[in-house]
Amino acid sequence: MNKIKLFLFISVISFFCIISCNSEADKTLTTKEDSVEVKTDDIKKNETEVNKKDSLKTEKLGKEYTAKYICPDHCKDSGSDKEGECPNCGMEYIENPNFTK
Repeated sequence: MNKIKLFLFISVISFFCIISCNSEADKTLTTKEDSVEVKTDDIKKNETEVNKKDSLKTEKLGKEYTAKYICPDHCKDSGSDKEGECPNCGMEYIENPNFTK
């Protein structure tokens, strides 16, 4: 009789564990599906925010980052509107790909 009770007890516990594990898996799947859904408006907002942050960073940087021609090593106070060499290290200036007028 004790063996039957023990068997039933273990069966019931196992049943509830299986049910609870499956319900947790369903919640995880639902969460993953929700996170995949992205609206294009949200992407545009995020791009705008990133561009604003980048422009703020650029404003805080010196001309070694913001000039039309910059030193590849970004030496302090280097950078020019014309091609030439860095006065600090002598390297040839390169055109700044992030230059904005």
